[in-house]
Amino acid sequence: MTSNDLFHFGHVIAFALILGVDLPAYYAAKLVSGENTAPELRLIAARVVRWSNVVSSGALILLMGLGVQIAVDLGVYRVTQDIAMTITWTIILVWFAVWLASEILGTSALGNRLYTIEVWVRVLIGLGNVYDAIVGFMGTGLIETNWLALKVMLLGLVLIVSGVARVRLRPVREALGRINPLSAQWRNWDMVTGNTVAAALKRARPMVHMTLLMVLIAAWMGINKSW
Repeated sequence: MTSNDLFHFGHVIAFALILGVDLPAYYAAKLVSGENTAPELRLIAARVVRWSNVVSSGALILLMGLGVQIAVDLGVYRVTQDIAMTITWTIILVWFAVWLASEILGTSALGNRLYTIEVWVRVLIGLGNVYDAIVGFMGTGLIETNWLALKVMLLGLVLIVSGVARVRLRPVREALGRINPLSAQWRNWDMVTGNTVAAALKRARPMVHMTLLMVLIAAWMGINKSW
């Protein structure tokens, strides 16, 4: 198996992970918002939410780097200097590290700060993708085909919309962070917390479904290339 085959394999797996775990995570979070839900079930759902979000968010970050690498290898994304890919992967890995640290540190002060930084990085990279796609359509950018420009546009919008969703889901993250399986306090899930989580999930619902739809279209485009 060549390195290019490995990149393609990783790209497909990343798409599969995003499509396979985002909705279960969302509806698990919705489940734990109910005040009358059994404490044990809330704890299980909270763990599903945490690890599903970890997997899908990490997969989305790696998807971006793998996508650029494959496009360069296929000759549909023009890179004039070898260092460009080194810079690209450095940005991706730093982004990945910030995201991972925010997950490990949870709802601590530093964890919340890194969470906010990751959201901004996500949105800014998404805006960069949209810009690349627009100049690609105009024939003046690095993208060589309109097919790829459209896919880059979709993934850029995915990053922007998912960033907004992560902001709207922050109350869910904070509520789940207070569930401690080693303490009797994790059983406390008052009406105020439940209503706050339910409201956050309702605000994020269009974003979650929109993101998955765009990822699904981008995945379909990936297996139906125009050349």
